[in-house]
Amino acid sequence: MNRSPLPSRISTGWLPRSLVALQAALILIAALAPAALAQDPSASPSPSALPASELSIVARPLLGGNVRPGAWTAVDVQVTNDGPAVNGELRIRGQQEGRSQYGVEVQLPPGAVQRFTLYAQTALFGSRIFVDLANGEQIVATQQVNIRSHDAYSPIVAVVAERPERVLPQVTGAMVNPNVSTTTVIQLAPADLPPRVEAWAAIDRLVWQDVDAAQLSPAQLEALKLWIGAGGRLTILGGTTGAGTLRGFGNDLLPFDPQTTVEAAPADVAAMLGSLPSDAVAVPALSGTLNRGSVLARSGEAVIAAESGYGRGVITLIGFDPAASWITDSSASDVLWRRLLPQTSGPALNPMTLPDDSQIVYALQNLPSIDLPPIEQLFILLVAYIVLIGPINYLILRKLDKREWAWVTIPALVAVFALGSYGLGATLKGSDVIVNEIAVVRAAQGTGRGIGQVYVGIYSPSRRTFDVRIPGGALISNPTSLAQTGQTETPLDVLFGESTSRLRNFEVGFGVLRGFRAEAPADAPEVESDLRFVSGKLQGSITNRSDRVLENVAVLFGGGVAVLPAPGLQPGETREIDLDTTGSNMFGYALSERIFGTTFPRDASAARAVYTRRTVIDQLFPYGSTPSADAPLLLAWSNGPVMDVELAGDGTPNRVGEGLFMIPLAVRLDAQQVFSDGVMRRSIVESTAAQGWGDQSGYYLSRGTMSIEAAPARFDGSFRATALEIALTQGEVRPLRGNGDPLAPLPEADQPDQEDPVGTESTDPTASPPVLGGGGSDDGDDPKPAEPLPDPIGRDAQTLPAVQLYDYTTQRWVEFEQPLTTSSYLIASPERYVNSSGGVLFRFVNRNATDEFGMEQTYFQLLMRVEGAIE
Repeated sequence: MNRSPLPSRISTGWLPRSLVALQAALILIAALAPAALAQDPSASPSPSALPASELSIVARPLLGGNVRPGAWTAVDVQVTNDGPAVNGELRIRGQQEGRSQYGVEVQLPPGAVQRFTLYAQTALFGSRIFVDLANGEQIVATQQVNIRSHDAYSPIVAVVAERPERVLPQVTGAMVNPNVSTTTVIQLAPADLPPRVEAWAAIDRLVWQDVDAAQLSPAQLEALKLWIGAGGRLTILGGTTGAGTLRGFGNDLLPFDPQTTVEAAPADVAAMLGSLPSDAVAVPALSGTLNRGSVLARSGEAVIAAESGYGRGVITLIGFDPAASWITDSSASDVLWRRLLPQTSGPALNPMTLPDDSQIVYALQNLPSIDLPPIEQLFILLVAYIVLIGPINYLILRKLDKREWAWVTIPALVAVFALGSYGLGATLKGSDVIVNEIAVVRAAQGTGRGIGQVYVGIYSPSRRTFDVRIPGGALISNPTSLAQTGQTETPLDVLFGESTSRLRNFEVGFGVLRGFRAEAPADAPEVESDLRFVSGKLQGSITNRSDRVLENVAVLFGGGVAVLPAPGLQPGETREIDLDTTGSNMFGYALSERIFGTTFPRDASAARAVYTRRTVIDQLFPYGSTPSADAPLLLAWSNGPVMDVELAGDGTPNRVGEGLFMIPLAVRLDAQQVFSDGVMRRSIVESTAAQGWGDQSGYYLSRGTMSIEAAPARFDGSFRATALEIALTQGEVRPLRGNGDPLAPLPEADQPDQEDPVGTESTDPTASPPVLGGGGSDDGDDPKPAEPLPDPIGRDAQTLPAVQLYDYTTQRWVEFEQPLTTSSYLIASPERYVNSSGGVLFRFVNRNATDEFGMEQTYFQLLMRVEGAIE
């Protein structure tokens, strides 16, 4: 390779000697540096490690170490210092390098023994985490903590019991269903429950028996209430320890106040157990007077089982012990537990867990200050550029007779337009740092406070590193979707504090937005409601008692949506609500469409807000789902940030955002009541079929049976039914009006076996359909076949399952004539099939292995309407 010679005036002879001298000087400096640092202790780059024997860490994961993506993991840590004082940080890190770390500041004087609760987000499929005590940059003690990761779509049931071995097998056995997500049953002690509600999101159901609730600390009890209010389900069981162990829950949680113990006859609990075994005997049960909620079982006039709502959650108190031998040795145990702990085929039951937040994260990019310029401006700029660089440039140069200058003028014009375009873009984009927030706040009515899940995006026009501070002790993490999708996580350095949490060295690239998630208590608008549920209609008023303007306000109940017209609900304003739940027929429509419509506003700013709000609704309620029918739910939006986010040393950034508030509303139910299909809660309590499962669109059943319990929205008191109307369809959703055709039970001679309702019917799909309306004679002659009822579709008898209802007066299943998809039916003597809580127990029987098209299962939808009086 040829090298260009140096200029002649520079001598090259000194170059090698100079390099040698420079190398010797560097070696000398390197040799002298340690001695210089030793003489100046303040110059040491890191502190020396303390002897390991002087520091000890004992770390114990709460919730038994069971974790899931999107839910916070809590670890109880005790640190003992037998050496000199240590001022540092206690941190949690994952088993993989380059993951986020979460810590708290610690000050350990000599002889200190201190306890801390640490919180962290764990990696998907992680099996352990590490708790480190750091003194500066030096880790001086560490402790490994084993954890067990669960899928976000698999429900977790936690059991807290004095003798868990009596309850765990029954709960575990009842939760086994190959047609739905696998349910995990775990055993906990009161000390395993976290003091912050954010860490409760890993469990969906809690069963409590015979353990003194007074063991819960005030923080744990408050977290329990917030968890239930957000949608958790607490089931409290009676046992052998009396009512004293329940006092710690407080009267605001218990449906009834247990005062005495009674002997409950088997018939008293039959409504909850289904068919009673022959060896059923009386069981001791806690009893009392109903405080709130609906009665599930009585012994005489005393209530021994009841259920009530608390926010969006449910509390069930069962006074008797479900671990009695005659219950656990029969199918009654599975029926009971599947009623108490309804299974699901969708996402995890706890609404505090959002396994996929990708749409919300994407919506964070929807900032007003970084929109593309209007198309008109771009078009004018493009036309001006083409005209100037083409015809105008040519005409001017020709007039000057300097056409050869085009080699200079064209690049110059390109540069001018490039600089002008950059300046226009910078002007439109702005030079301010922008903090964008999308918040979801779940609040209780009238409290003015709620649980905030806030997605924060920081936009910087230049590459920057920020020190983010959030007051209120927020828990800060990366979005959940990063872990679920397996994306590489950009690690966070989080330092929690009681008053302020810090996100240190948060790097934001040039002209991009980077987001994170923060969870903490947040302010919510105070909303008053005066609502009544009258004959299937929600009527009354809501009042905005806050100083916020609430926009896109909607009240959801019973499958229906009442949307307040613009401009929303002003501070101090009262608006009327009139929502008919008996005529709701919006199946297949996304909730966002029902609230916002199908079009976007023409105004860019309004369209941007509607897009963000629709995105959040679609993320929270996917596939057209609606919230639980237990209580009306208010959805209201507020423009602007919800959580204070401070960027240290950066002045006041431009803060924008949208906040969604979800507030359950109180409602009074009239004595005369209609519970339509939309306000009925359904749960599969038993299935003998290889394929027997359901979702919000319908049920699927192969040869076998599937038992479904349907119960209305919660109410206070006992229910006495006067009418029961049902319909089975295959895709058609229609309102029931109480004017259906009569549907009679099959004669006693034609009733199938109670234990084997499928029997040995032909599995030939070409066989003739069962005869409808047949009867038998009392003289013992062969039953006379009746003419089949009209079947306009021609396949009803083969594609629809047989329908049985549980008769609570005789504790037997009763099969009815085969229904048609084109009709609705009124059931005679409805009081026999509707219990005191308004619940109806169905058993669907598919006696065909395949239909005429070779399908292994049948699909159907259940519609129903119950009318009666609340006493």
